[in-house]
Amino acid sequence: MALLLSFFFFFFGVQIILLLTNIHEVANQAIQYLPWIIALPLLSFIGYLLDGVFIGTTKSIAMRNSMVLSVLFVFIPLSILLEDFGNNGLWFSFSMLMLARSLSMASYYWYYSKTQAWLDPGNRM
Repeated sequence: MALLLSFFFFFFGVQIILLLTNIHEVANQAIQYLPWIIALPLLSFIGYLLDGVFIGTTKSIAMRNSMVLSVLFVFIPLSILLEDFGNNGLWFSFSMLMLARSLSMASYYWYYSKTQAWLDPGNRM
């Protein structure tokens, strides 16, 4: 679905933007950032997929921890370092946040699978 969504935005993104606004300045700005919209589903789908797994197995603490760690160690430093790049820096920081969140949740997934701790009520991590 992420690949399909990215292809959809790649082929029809401009038309979608033009449906949302008829103000040319706004449309031009939105079109400028369309590559980020195309890439974002591919960078974030693993995290969203694992959200369902973690919610279903009541491992919400791991979800929280991966988001907090990703914000503190990826998003905030990148957004500060890339402040001079304007919105492109912010889009890059957000994209890396989604990727870091996906990777950290995947590491929790690997840990729970390796230790068979998915249904252990004492292991809320």
